[in-house]
Amino acid sequence: MEKKSIRVTILGREYPLRVENEEKALKVVAYVDSLLNELIEKNPGAPTSTVAVIAALNIAEQLFDLKERVQNEGIEIADLVGVLSYLRENFPIEAN
Repeated sequence: MEKKSIRVTILGREYPLRVENEEKALKVVAYVDSLLNELIEKNPGAPTSTVAVIAALNIAEQLFDLKERVQNEGIEIADLVGVLSYLRENFPIEAN
């Protein structure tokens, strides 16, 4: 699949991206932007870099949790895509 150049906005700042699947990329961007905005609201005055690190840790934790479930519960890899989509749509990440 050929990569396409797009421009996206996260936290009001524009970024150029090269993507294979524009629809998927836009969903990922919307998810990240939403998470960052949520964390900024919950942590007013926190530097953007701190908020970005917290967001990265939250997303990494989700990934590790899913990997653990795959290993411990024997979820088939094909089912993982459905689990990820479901989690993104129904369980927004909250800062602790």
